[in-house]
Amino acid sequence: MLRHYKMALSCLALSLSSMLPCFAHSSDSNSNCPSKVYKKKPKVSAPVHVTGISRLTDELACLDLNNIDSELTGYTYFRNVAFDPRIAVNPLNPKNMVIATQQDTLINGNYNDSASLAIAVFYTLDGGETWNPSDLVMSRCQGSTLFNANDNFISAYFPAIQFDQSGNCYVLSSSYDLFAANQLPDIDTDEGNIISKSTDGGRSWTQVTATYRDNGQCHLLDFPNLACDRYRKNTLYVISTDATCQVSDTCEDPNYTGGQNIVFQKSEDAGLSWSDPIIIDSFIPTDLENCTPWPILPHFEVLADKSHSFITAAIVQQSPADTVGPAPNDQIYVWKSLQGTTWKRYTVDANVAHILAVDPDSSDPVLPVTSFTTLDFDINPCNGYIYIVYTSPMFNPTGKSGCVIRKSKDGGVTWSTPKPVNPNSLSSQAFLPVVAVAKDGTVGVMFTDFRNHTPGDEKLSTDVWVTMFDAELNHVQHEVRLTPKSFDTRKSVRGYNGINPSTCALDYYLSTHVEIESNGNDFVCTFPVTNDACPPVALPDRFCDSFPVTTDACSRQNTVFVNVKRH
Repeated sequence: MLRHYKMALSCLALSLSSMLPCFAHSSDSNSNCPSKVYKKKPKVSAPVHVTGISRLTDELACLDLNNIDSELTGYTYFRNVAFDPRIAVNPLNPKNMVIATQQDTLINGNYNDSASLAIAVFYTLDGGETWNPSDLVMSRCQGSTLFNANDNFISAYFPAIQFDQSGNCYVLSSSYDLFAANQLPDIDTDEGNIISKSTDGGRSWTQVTATYRDNGQCHLLDFPNLACDRYRKNTLYVISTDATCQVSDTCEDPNYTGGQNIVFQKSEDAGLSWSDPIIIDSFIPTDLENCTPWPILPHFEVLADKSHSFITAAIVQQSPADTVGPAPNDQIYVWKSLQGTTWKRYTVDANVAHILAVDPDSSDPVLPVTSFTTLDFDINPCNGYIYIVYTSPMFNPTGKSGCVIRKSKDGGVTWSTPKPVNPNSLSSQAFLPVVAVAKDGTVGVMFTDFRNHTPGDEKLSTDVWVTMFDAELNHVQHEVRLTPKSFDTRKSVRGYNGINPSTCALDYYLSTHVEIESNGNDFVCTFPVTNDACPPVALPDRFCDSFPVTTDACSRQNTVFVNVKRH
């Protein structure tokens, strides 16, 4: 193809690069895709609220099929709240974007349990100025489902979304029925990674199907992610964890290992059929009670090398989810494979301190306690560079949460020295880092911090930022603020992972996922903000498993969209 022989021209030609990915066979030089430095500071759009009042009602009628709605105790139903948003840009029409976000959740901090009840999907055709709800339904609680959909799942959560090079959009989620006959959370239940496709930019969707479905035998799917192959037409991949240790040690499934697995599947017919799950790696627990070590947050990309080989990144968490004090450090690895049958592991960081982002005044955790370390990575298809960001306190002089970025020029085998993503505010806690590479090679990192918080203030002032680096990470081109005014994290959902049974809710939960994506040389961003009109979540005055189901209908967290225009 033209891009193989005229690489330098295709990387620079605006007419081609929005349609065809350009890449170098050698990752030793960055001369073919230099980062363009715009002297003027990027223009940041005002945040556009994407979500609002949800489809769900105040009553949880969707639980009736399990006969549990009248027997649940200790749960809070947070209606309208939105979090974990993801965004995708149509390569054939940059004004067409789709956002998938979790909305509505049922939480019991005593059980460390939650059920995100719906995935809300919105699309724009005008570059993000207005957003329209789609007709996609991915859980029973969201309403009547599409024809032949998997309508017996109560929940749908951790959405992932991607466009392929033909302009088809895919939304993926993990879905569960979470409750057993005794009304306690139960992981031996029906579950699956479910997917739907849109051929018209997110307006309408195909029936929901499962890439893989388990009927309660051996598997616990979690942290799903989706990747569309930019080099192989109609080919896409699903990756997730499969925490089999947490299910049973007597399962008879031939793929059961008794460990904590990272698995992936492939479709070569645009999602119509899927391969059986293939185990990338398995970690046999050294702590059987807590099933650790535990791989979390896997990501999948196709490399810009001659073979278009596969790369996966994930965190291996060494401590149980409810550990707040000193704990063994985590590891970050990448795995490479030519065809996906065999994988080789490489170390990115073998000693990531297990540090939570916390309320500066109360030390209450700000993320779920399962998310000590978060990561994201992206690839520059022009030169093959890989960029990875993750939480690490190494540059924070207070020893608290921070974020770093590193690059690899050799396909993930070796990695550069870490650099902070927030050089202008190292003493502030920074968390939730995500990364994207613009068409011209500029690297954008979005993160959240508390730099504008005043100690002792009633409001926990929180802001979201984007730092832009050159391709070699040698220079910070710009840092821009995405939130024109700080929002208050203390108004967010509380109790996503309980730590103290006497209060039933300790942590504040903003999100596990947020996202930044390139749109040509610009960046588009989505993340949750809290609603200042909502009161703080009231903590119960009874043992947290004793009170009846309560409803918090305040729209206390909304997903927003921000456009960062660099020219």
